[in-house]
Amino acid sequence: VMVSSLASRPYAFSVLAFTIGANGEQEQAVGVCNCFEAFSTFTGKIIVNVHDCFVSKPFRGKGVGQSLLRGVEKEARVRGAGKITLEVLEHNAVAQKTYAKFGFAPYELADGLGRAVFWQKMIGPGPASASASASAGP
Repeated sequence: VMVSSLASRPYAFSVLAFTIGANGEQEQAVGVCNCFEAFSTFTGKIIVNVHDCFVSKPFRGKGVGQSLLRGVEKEARVRGAGKITLEVLEHNAVAQKTYAKFGFAPYELADGLGRAVFWQKMIGPGPASASASASAGP
């Protein structure tokens, strides 16, 4: 269900990494990056957010993550994106090293304004609040 739901979204894409067999055919999926487009009102350009990035344990440290990120960047350029974003857990030093090696850095809107912090609000079932409806615009 998740795969078909993801595939039905036009602003989503995935980059997959596979082992290649002796016959040159893809054999086993070993990594994936699931990505979503957004739009930056600051730059007027598309943003690609890497929502999930995973490499199977036996294949970590072998360049699979870098290969996946190259695929993400290639697709982001095709889509006209101005930047790629992602979230990483603060204690996941291995992932942070991988992302930094590829050129990622903590997010700052402008020099001197400080780092941005990723926040969330969980939304449970139920109707939208009146204030959200009123502020949604015309």
